[in-house]
Amino acid sequence: MINKRLIVLIICLVFLGGYVSIFELGGKEKSSGEEVEKIFSFDLKEVKGIKVTFQDKSILIQKENGKWKLKKPFDSPVKSKDISDIMSIFNYGIVRVVHDNPHKLSQWGLSQPEIELSLEVAEGSQSSFWKTLFIGKENPTSASSYAMVKGESRVLMIGIAYKMDLISFFERFFAYNQPKTGPA
Repeated sequence: MINKRLIVLIICLVFLGGYVSIFELGGKEKSSGEEVEKIFSFDLKEVKGIKVTFQDKSILIQKENGKWKLKKPFDSPVKSKDISDIMSIFNYGIVRVVHDNPHKLSQWGLSQPEIELSLEVAEGSQSSFWKTLFIGKENPTSASSYAMVKGESRVLMIGIAYKMDLISFFERFFAYNQPKTGPA
């Protein structure tokens, strides 16, 4: 009886491993020496503004005179650790490209993304540009999320850590960075 259960369990694990290998990893594993494709190609040290939108709320953080400052929904200084935390998510890279030219963004949850992350990047000493990452719904196994860079035509699969870390950052930020009000 135990041997039959063990055999059934082993068969289930083999099928699960095959599913993950084919549908989640694209049938190939990355070797430790293989370069991870990054979402953005610019140097993250050049970022001078961050905007995160989640559940119809937005925060806007900008670098002024070398210091980070919350500009929206209210003015407040920002800890360097908070900026390091949000910028560290870009070390993850992408899992794979899901579709090169999608026609229906709604199937990926990208017609109305759950999270929008925009970065203002310095371009020379006087100009800048914004790059926006849309994060949509999770894949069927909830191990990844679908994403798209604004202005690009491909749908990406990114690790769920992007979404979870951004939601955590957003919620923590609102919990600890409330405007300072004194007695009236």
